[in-house]
Amino acid sequence: MAPSIQITDAQVQAAYADYEQKQQTDINRTVRHILIALPKDADAAAVEAAKNKLNAARADILSGKISFADEARALSDDPGSKDKGGDLGVVTPGEMVKPFEEAMDKLKVGEISEPVRSTYGWHLIEVTKESHPPIQSLADMRDQLTATLREQQIDKIYYNEGEKLSNDVYEHPDSLIPAAEALGLSVQTSDWVSRDSGTGIGANEKVRKAAFSKEVLEQKLNSNLIELGANDSVVIRVHEHEQATPLSLNEVTAQITTTLTNQAIAEVLAAEASKIRAALDAGTEPQNAATAAGAVWQAPLLAKRSAPEPTLPADVLAAAFAVPPAAAGTLATTALTLADGNEAVVVVTAITDGDPAKISAEDKQQLAAQIAKADAQQALGALLQTLRSEAKITINHEAEKSATP
Repeated sequence: MAPSIQITDAQVQAAYADYEQKQQTDINRTVRHILIALPKDADAAAVEAAKNKLNAARADILSGKISFADEARALSDDPGSKDKGGDLGVVTPGEMVKPFEEAMDKLKVGEISEPVRSTYGWHLIEVTKESHPPIQSLADMRDQLTATLREQQIDKIYYNEGEKLSNDVYEHPDSLIPAAEALGLSVQTSDWVSRDSGTGIGANEKVRKAAFSKEVLEQKLNSNLIELGANDSVVIRVHEHEQATPLSLNEVTAQITTTLTNQAIAEVLAAEASKIRAALDAGTEPQNAATAAGAVWQAPLLAKRSAPEPTLPADVLAAAFAVPPAAAGTLATTALTLADGNEAVVVVTAITDGDPAKISAEDKQQLAAQIAKADAQQALGALLQTLRSEAKITINHEAEKSATP
């Protein structure tokens, strides 16, 4: 769809005006706070005592008896900011809970709030600095705005076409032809697909699962819309089906031999991985544990969840972000079998949290659009599934044989 989308200069100008207005109205504040934490079931006396404690602290700060930072270090229950004098860094709009943000928005630089109640407890808030995000020129923003506008239009068209396809294949459950004709698409036929493998579109597990589902295989209905990726969706139906038949021993001897050999190798590798993990749990340095086991050691590197790391297989990166954090003084580890048959032990030595404040407004908008699109398609799929399960459909199989591709 992308090559057919034309973005006009007027659209870019309008998008730049929106961007300019947003940058002018957005205020980034550097904020610090003191928190007196309260449990959710705190009684009225505890709530009042915490508030009085903050009022006393506020009075001491305003009188010059103690600085805000020193009071935060002595009093605050927020472990993330306590040792930094209550400093929360730059707080962008929408980042904090609503009562905190509403109170923060009313403060001038250097002004200290009255005690503010949130779900976490009572806060004293001070804005130490504020600034507006920089405004780039139209010339500098043109390419980015054009790309964003094009992506938004593509997403809208793609979503609408997906809805049309879902509706058409539901209204004509015994053929793909009406939907293909309505949307100007072509019906394609795959090669043979089994439950476990296939080529082309059949290599996708979602497709195989749908192909062998009760609705598609037994009831001979069209599938729901299947998302293969961010910009690829399909609907399938069974064109031809053959029952599985057992092969002779001669035909499968080589396959059985290979399977048993691979199973034995996998068991040995898994056992070696378990030994390495046990050594790590006992305090052995990762490199020493790997060397002792005859394994290949890769030096630590910092990897991001969303960015490919050329020196790491994708399944290793996924495993690293799935392993639960370990207790202080220990290493988080997991073992997995790689796509090439090797076994890997993944060791997480440190975790650095992402900074939501560094996500651009454009990226946030795109993420929001992707989430809304995914939610809508999931809801539509669930609705169609429910309607199908409750509907009584009679299929003319004779007509289906002649009309269904």
